[in-house]
Amino acid sequence: MWNKIGVLGSAASLLGLAIAFWPEIQGQQNIEIHGNIVDSNVFQISGLSESQVRDLFSETVNENSKIDSLIKELRTNQKSLLNREIVRISKHFPSGYKKESILIAPTELSDRLKKGFAWMKKNFTKNTSGKEFKRIDSLLVEIQRDEPFFPYIWFYRGLMYSFVRSNKTYGAKFLEIAKSHFERADKLFDIFLIREPNNPYLLLYKGMNLTHLSKARESVLYLNESLRIKPDIFDRHELLGIICYWKHIDSGYAKVWKSAFDKY
Repeated sequence: MWNKIGVLGSAASLLGLAIAFWPEIQGQQNIEIHGNIVDSNVFQISGLSESQVRDLFSETVNENSKIDSLIKELRTNQKSLLNREIVRISKHFPSGYKKESILIAPTELSDRLKKGFAWMKKNFTKNTSGKEFKRIDSLLVEIQRDEPFFPYIWFYRGLMYSFVRSNKTYGAKFLEIAKSHFERADKLFDIFLIREPNNPYLLLYKGMNLTHLSKARESVLYLNESLRIKPDIFDRHELLGIICYWKHIDSGYAKVWKSAFDKY
């Protein structure tokens, strides 16, 4: 069985690691990102050759195909394992922090995500080299491969591709990859919300993800429900990952998102 689910990570990670927890008022890490999303493309890739772009697309398609096959197998033949994975992942916040009872602590997952968040914070609205883009994308791919049921990683990687400014041909391909990730994230958010319908973090990120799928009205419903349950959610910096919404949705709904961001 371990051979079949090797992509989920080592046996040790599935069996659980001994983690030292402490009250959430201590050791907080501010890894929240507020992207200044002026338009749909906020950073420029330079120095990426045509062959490198083809390789990048090919690698992405292959990785996603492997993960899709794994998820299909687990749903068909390993439902009990899939349920255990959902329960395990449900203990994690968007930042990768983990909760056990009333205690919260960073994890190996949160440490890995921080590297990606730091890169995005540094490079949004700036140029980046193709080599650097591939390096950070590889980091996200590794997390995605190890934790394919962690819905937030699909959202984060979708953002990587949706925020790239490139030529028209490549730009369209980047957006195709982004959309495929947002669609996968949406399905995973639904799976987790069945189990935890009042989880404000799942609701918030489900809403943000929907803006990137041009489902503005639905996105606002999830935003409002998240804020109803947890009005201070935007203050929980150590628990949040990347916070952003697609500003090209209908202006009326975009104003609702902007108002929430400004207020909180």
